[in-house]
Amino acid sequence: SATLVGFKLLSGVTDEQLEAVARAQIVRAGLDVTVGNDFKRIDWERGVHPIVVVRKNAGTVSIVGHRPEVAAKLVETLLGV
Repeated sequence: SATLVGFKLLSGVTDEQLEAVARAQIVRAGLDVTVGNDFKRIDWERGVHPIVVVRKNAGTVSIVGHRPEVAAKLVETLLGV
């Protein structure tokens, strides 16, 4: 079966706000997962891109690293959904 994934970019929010908006998106759009990130937390100079993976039927996972590392960890997390 397919895993439906949404993405949510916010700016200048708390961890709690980001997770709440991501969870609301899961419900509203019928998703399994929302990947949230905060524009203000992205370090463009160093290439560090933190994300939070909010899963409908599981906990929340925070991933921080360079974009290729974050992408690889995201795939690992999604495969475990």
